[in-house]
Amino acid sequence: MRIKSILALALIALAMTNCSPLNLTTFNATSNGVEYKYEVIVPLTNFVRVTAITPADQLTGEVVIPSTVNYDGTNYVVSQIGKSAFEGYSGITEMTIPSTISVIEEKAFRNCTALSEINTPQTLSTIGDYAFEGCSSLESYSLQASISKLGEGCFRNCTSLTNVTFPTSLNNIPAKAFEGCTALEEIYIDRNMLTIGSKAFFGCAAV
Repeated sequence: MRIKSILALALIALAMTNCSPLNLTTFNATSNGVEYKYEVIVPLTNFVRVTAITPADQLTGEVVIPSTVNYDGTNYVVSQIGKSAFEGYSGITEMTIPSTISVIEEKAFRNCTALSEINTPQTLSTIGDYAFEGCSSLESYSLQASISKLGEGCFRNCTSLTNVTFPTSLNNIPAKAFEGCTALEEIYIDRNMLTIGSKAFFGCAAV
């Protein structure tokens, strides 16, 4: 009976913990005039992924993603840009990403057609599938030395992109990565590159 009582008390304590504000999973906050949704990546940690919720037609020009956010007295570190976080935000011209970011998830900037400049940090390790697909104003992009994974179609149809440099940390260029990049003239690939996926540079007639 004593064991059952202890087990019951443990279950009650666990239930109370799950109802605690410390187990917060999502919240909204505004930074530099942009409203974002933040999602805690792992419960009870202070690392979050960010997604814009300000309507696309109200967000233009330069956007600076915050590195940290304070909510209800707790500081959170912004470490990931969420899936489709800025997809279709056609008025954004420049994007600055903080040094806390390590992952850009799939379709994060897909069809940001006015985006001509993006500054990504040395900490960035992963760019997801179709993350920059259709960013037709993006002219150049230097993959950081920390990059170890590119997603399929990550720069597909970036029709103004003229040159790309691949770091030694990257040994695989995925399928369709630069498909349709019709202005691409220069590609710098390190000797450590192991595989180049199907249609990775399909339609890059200027190379």
